[in-house]
Amino acid sequence: MVLQNVCTRMGCQTGWNDSLGTWDCPCHGSRYHPDGTVLMGPAAEPLPRLEHRLENGEIMIG
Repeated sequence: MVLQNVCTRMGCQTGWNDSLGTWDCPCHGSRYHPDGTVLMGPAAEPLPRLEHRLENGEIMIG
């Protein structure tokens, strides 16, 4: 699974939180599970999944 790391509430780029194992939004505090589902709002929608394929051992997006 490949996720777009852009918060679904305001479009801010989320960052990986090593200590909690979550994607966190620096703009308003939403927190996402590693699979993209919302753990803590105010975001209501999960992180978008991106179409992808493996090609010669590399992940190709689109």
